[in-house]
Amino acid sequence: MNKNEFKDDIKNALQDLKDDYKTYEYKCNENLQELQNDKTNNLKKYFSKSELEKMGISNNFNTANDETTFRYAVFKLFFPHIAGAVIGCAIGRMFKLGLIGYVIMGVIFAFLVGVHKSTYDDQITLKYAVIKNIVLITIEIIFILLIFGIGGIIYMMG
Repeated sequence: MNKNEFKDDIKNALQDLKDDYKTYEYKCNENLQELQNDKTNNLKKYFSKSELEKMGISNNFNTANDETTFRYAVFKLFFPHIAGAVIGCAIGRMFKLGLIGYVIMGVIFAFLVGVHKSTYDDQITLKYAVIKNIVLITIEIIFILLIFGIGGIIYMMG
């Protein structure tokens, strides 16, 4: 494998990651649209159009649900890693490993569950699933270290 192929693989994996997020965001928007249409149609049976407008209910889909779709997409993207980390910690506990063992088992199982989800649910090839999940695990580790670092600074100051 040469350097250019490796760069292309990383670019493709990152594109798959972005596509997954957009897919989850689209599904959430679609579900919210259906839910709002159902509610509006049910209310139309009992209230007039002017009464619905007075209550602040319109026929148009509200774009105020962008935050909800963002949360849903992020949850769908990171949940397999969280579940894998919990499973890894449980296995670490079963074998009576120390704190480092919990962390190592949590990272390993988070990676494995993420790869499993990417290959079977998202239909991504194994190579791109591995690269995608390495990127996600790296982002998660950086985020956790950042939180602990800020918490440590706050603790030292107080």
